[in-house]
Amino acid sequence: PSGMALQHAFRYNYPEVTDSVILVNVGARSTQLLFSESDRYYLRSLAIGGNAVTEAVAEELRIDFNSAETLKVQVLSGKSDLPAASPARAAVHRASATFAARLQLEIMRSTVNHRRQSGANAPVAIYLTGGGSLIADLPAVLAEKLKLRVERYEPLRSVDVSADARAAG
Repeated sequence: PSGMALQHAFRYNYPEVTDSVILVNVGARSTQLLFSESDRYYLRSLAIGGNAVTEAVAEELRIDFNSAETLKVQVLSGKSDLPAASPARAAVHRASATFAARLQLEIMRSTVNHRRQSGANAPVAIYLTGGGSLIADLPAVLAEKLKLRVERYEPLRSVDVSADARAAG
């Protein structure tokens, strides 16, 4: 159901996009890849999510999961007061780089398999969504490695929202 909802929301918000694209919904526990082309789509779930970064940080620094999650969010959002050379900051950056590399490989592998099985066209872009997609370097890493345009998915792009609601968001 969530994959179908994402497909319908994408078609509503981006009606002009008819080329083959991949929507990458990075959640805490898993990532959904939605291959979309015109009215056709294919959904694949990957057993990798943002919690992989948190778990790697917790393991490396030997701290509990909640502390690692707080640290991850602070460092990746730029709201951490840790020094640049801090081992904790370095652990978060290593874990997020490892996550991005693994995700890139899974997207590449899934794309090759999808195209081989369905005869679909090569994707021209990736749209990122989900909480785990907020890792700052993720779009640049995916764009560089996959040689595709990578953008953040705008779920309210075609939705009329009042000025007060936009200001609050």
